[in-house]
Amino acid sequence: MSDHSSAAGTPPVVRSSVDVALWFVARAEEARVFLPAKKLQQLMYLAQAVFSGRAGARKLMPATFLAGEQGPYEPTILIMLDAGLATTPKPMIAKSAKSLLEIIWREYGVQTPQQLARLIAADGLWRATFERGANSEITIEAMRRAYAPARSARGPERPSEATTVRFTLDGRPVVKWAPKRRIERPAASVRGT
Repeated sequence: MSDHSSAAGTPPVVRSSVDVALWFVARAEEARVFLPAKKLQQLMYLAQAVFSGRAGARKLMPATFLAGEQGPYEPTILIMLDAGLATTPKPMIAKSAKSLLEIIWREYGVQTPQQLARLIAADGLWRATFERGANSEITIEAMRRAYAPARSARGPERPSEATTVRFTLDGRPVVKWAPKRRIERPAASVRGT
């Protein structure tokens, strides 16, 4: 049994790709940042890929990313953006998904679409999938392999705690616990000689 088989049949954390798109749009508005459609697609791709890499091929959202001429895209969101929305529904995002989306936003939201395109091209998935044919699916398994934490022959590497985000199998981020206040211990008495 492979290490990703436990994710098969597990429901995504977020109910739809539309919820994730709306979350990023709202976050951009809150930060007063212009969010072009291409950048929205790039952020959504990275969110799905990073989550899958950390959660063993589990999907963050029930989305299928296709390899297009300009990079990966989620067709439902593409149609939604092309058609526009008369009203903007409030996204329904689980707490565990919000944590990941905040991380993706903090890490990648400040980057330009060109920087994100280079980052995404570096994973090799989009180009390799596109070469098989336009609109071919970039599978969740391929995303998991590309975005899983690096491992060496000696076992898992120990990445920097400051930059590593770990998730439980149900998608919740793991937070390192630290006491809120320091406990002072009485100084040891020194015996005179």
